[in-house]
Amino acid sequence: MRWWIVLAGFLVAPSPLPAQQAPPTAAAYAVFALESATLGPGARVDAGNVGANRGTVRLAPGVRVAGSVAANTIRVAPRVRASALFCRLVIGPRRFACGGLFVPVVDVGTLPLVQVVPGALDVRVPARAAATPLPAGAYGHARVGTRGTLVLAGGDYAFRSLALAPTARLLCAAPCRLRVEDGVVVGARAILAPAAPLDATAVRLDVEAGARRTGFVARTRAVVGAGVYAPQSGVVIGSRARVAGALLGRTVVVGAGARVTAASGQ
Repeated sequence: MRWWIVLAGFLVAPSPLPAQQAPPTAAAYAVFALESATLGPGARVDAGNVGANRGTVRLAPGVRVAGSVAANTIRVAPRVRASALFCRLVIGPRRFACGGLFVPVVDVGTLPLVQVVPGALDVRVPARAAATPLPAGAYGHARVGTRGTLVLAGGDYAFRSLALAPTARLLCAAPCRLRVEDGVVVGARAILAPAAPLDATAVRLDVEAGARRTGFVARTRAVVGAGVYAPQSGVVIGSRARVAGALLGRTVVVGAGARVTAASGQ
């Protein structure tokens, strides 16, 4: 059976942040960090806002943010565009000014912790192989080899870890929620996404990985069609990767030329 990936074109942009009078929820953001967020040169947030609760948002040269940016400190390089800035301090070209900032930017009491109870059975798909659809359940380590394909039948999944080799694919045939204890790696040019006719709102990925660790990594030119929620660990998006879904982490780094589009409803 042939699977088609749909990642963009149907996404609806959230409205920019209003003049802040109370902290919005995390759902208002396409990229949100509990500590600090960095958008690399030429990175784009095509739909949604960018924010950080306690630290700094760094916007490298040529960054484009369709919505607003909110953080205690915002460092702005040349040729940055955003609809509005909300901060206490802005560092960069004089033409930028900050609107009033409500602190905390997001009430962390509204953010649930991620707790995962994985299973013992490992899932391994060899290179260039395609596995039969995997039913919902608790599993150990999941590994998909180069050009391999793992299809999830849909429902709730728990994994100890999840790793896609370069050009591998993990597809959800029906709405699915993935909970991962140790961490997720999506290799270069690999795909983690729903299958058509589903859109990115059908896939949610929760990562438990502890503090001072990187819980989610999407490498160069990877394609991710899922919301990523990793409040206890770091989220790293590689250069020229594409993400259709909101990103939330303790820290968030979006690489050079990468694009993030938050799906409506995530």
